[in-house]
Amino acid sequence: FRTHAVTIGDDDSKCWRLHESAHGKNFRVKNLCIGQDIEWTGSDMSGPGGGQKVNILRDYIYCLPDHDVVLFADGFDTFAISDLEEITRRYLEFKCKVLFAAEEHLWPDKDLEFPECETKYRYLNSGTFIAQVGELKKMFASSTVADDGDDQLYYQKLLLSNEFDMTLDYEGYIFQTHEEATGINLSLIHISE
Repeated sequence: FRTHAVTIGDDDSKCWRLHESAHGKNFRVKNLCIGQDIEWTGSDMSGPGGGQKVNILRDYIYCLPDHDVVLFADGFDTFAISDLEEITRRYLEFKCKVLFAAEEHLWPDKDLEFPECETKYRYLNSGTFIAQVGELKKMFASSTVADDGDDQLYYQKLLLSNEFDMTLDYEGYIFQTHEEATGINLSLIHISE
């Protein structure tokens, strides 16, 4: 199988941290908005929104083989600290088809009930995930989201339905979210002109 690293950002210049950090780890992240003449209608992300990311990803994976894998990372606020081979290897250790980042805070619907876990990272964060294409296709076929709907809420409801082979990275083995101890030394990243 092949692992496809993708992002979605309507302004590729704002994705520079992700692109440069991935380049430093010898892989490329494809921005699914670039060259596709896509007008962003997924909200300004100052509140719930981002459903258009789901819909763009759904269209992208349509022709991919079911056994391939997709690594998705939000474009504007993520960066890579491991190479694609290491990320994929760690994903395979989970023995699940879909693995999302986990975070400490429940958002946007505080009424959702997530199971208890042994770490403070209990809730699904949709900013980074890695998944088998075939399982993503099943998830996307089961329900839809409006472009201005919320992508995180969409994925949270799919997880809580227990209908799919999904889990969370409760220990931050691959993904870190909102952790003050995690950062990037920007002086180590070469910015291309």
